[in-house]
Amino acid sequence: MKISNFKDGFTFIELLIVVAIILIAFVGVFILLNKVIYVSKVSVHKLTASMLAQEGIEITRNIRETNWVQEKAWNEGLSSGDYIAQYDSLSLQSFEDKFLILNPRVVLYGYDEELDSELGIVESLFKRRITISDNPDGDPQTEDIAIVSEVTWDERGRPQSILLEDRLYDWRSRQ
Repeated sequence: MKISNFKDGFTFIELLIVVAIILIAFVGVFILLNKVIYVSKVSVHKLTASMLAQEGIEITRNIRETNWVQEKAWNEGLSSGDYIAQYDSLSLQSFEDKFLILNPRVVLYGYDEELDSELGIVESLFKRRITISDNPDGDPQTEDIAIVSEVTWDERGRPQSILLEDRLYDWRSRQ
């Protein structure tokens, strides 16, 4: 019968190697989860900014169409300049470099809401500028306006922006 000095089981070095491998796996998973959370947050901000920029275009379109219904000049209240407006605006306000306010109860962004941290009504990350240019091509044959809706915000200290442009025409006068 042969007698061995080795005992069954793991040695201390084997145990350290197993623990190191498990730690490396957990750290890798943690870093991956952290990156996924960051990327999803950035995606939400870009989507929100895109929708706010589109809303700026839609507000100006609504003003033009309201002018038609009220039998006013199609471009009344849509002169060249920089403006702000919120979702229910019937007119544009002169531009002020201020943040849109988020009301989480109704999930709407605007400027008129009173800040109330207890109700969660706080300044958002986003600012919106609506820029209107009369006859941007300089063609005397066309009567149109260019609308640029720009939404800006900061993402980890780096400025970000979404820019949408549209043209509005007096298409009813061509019928």
